[in-house]
Amino acid sequence: MLKQVQHDGNGIRQKAIGHSNPLPFRAILNHYGKAPEKPGGRTGLMSAIPLSPARYSKTAMLLHWLIAGALAFQYGLGEALEHATRATKLDIAQFHKTIGITILLLTLLRIAVRAFKPRPAPLGDAGWAQKLASITHLGLYGFMLFAPLTGWLAASTGRFVFPISVWGLFDFPMFPFLAGMEEAARHNLHEFAEEVHGAIAKIGMLLFLLHVAGALRHQFAKKEPLIERMVPVRKPFAPVVGSMVILGLAALYFVLLNIGKLPNIVPPAEPRVKAMAAKLAPPPVQPAPAHGENH
Repeated sequence: MLKQVQHDGNGIRQKAIGHSNPLPFRAILNHYGKAPEKPGGRTGLMSAIPLSPARYSKTAMLLHWLIAGALAFQYGLGEALEHATRATKLDIAQFHKTIGITILLLTLLRIAVRAFKPRPAPLGDAGWAQKLASITHLGLYGFMLFAPLTGWLAASTGRFVFPISVWGLFDFPMFPFLAGMEEAARHNLHEFAEEVHGAIAKIGMLLFLLHVAGALRHQFAKKEPLIERMVPVRKPFAPVVGSMVILGLAALYFVLLNIGKLPNIVPPAEPRVKAMAAKLAPPPVQPAPAHGENH
């Protein structure tokens, strides 16, 4: 069928006898990619327009799932810390700090990758849904940043301050600008940081549930390939299969969360930390002598 192609500034419209089918300009660009070279080595208009990739880069994928898994495990570890006994509290606290600093460093790297690596364009959606998605994503990045930052501040202002070892490779520095602070001010700052840290963790869980619900809405209800952007697959999933993948990954998140609560999953604190804790611990209280005992 003979077709006439016209560009109206907003899209490309194909006209034929008895048929009119508008095709979005962006969709055609993403489908055909770079325009063929013109004589003399020059390229057409389409080659000058940057195209959004179909999926995130492999580096972004790896960081996304590493951070998600670490956050799930860390959430469970935080709950275990709240119910720890005196014998296990130091071990759990030190490991919690290590995971937290790891999340902070991975998040900073993730932000850098997001800034400099091309990423897929947002999926078209209703205005309210786009705003909610933007708020959720912004909130998740805030969670990934401020949860470890407030934990770092709390660890640096506690009554007993121990080194924060990053997997035995190096010690992470204490929070800056605390030198010379009075003891009462440090205590108040510590209490504030702990309160905010706990609140951020609960907000982060709500944001995670919103994130999963939004992904399921796109994948199942709207039948759009969303999870394929963040996993290395060659072909799109069927809507039901893609939704099952999302639910399976969400279930894995809660498995890792519960693994973090296990008492035997935490490695012991470093010997130097245990030695410092032994020196700082108050001496054991001697039992009072029995009434009438001879001295």
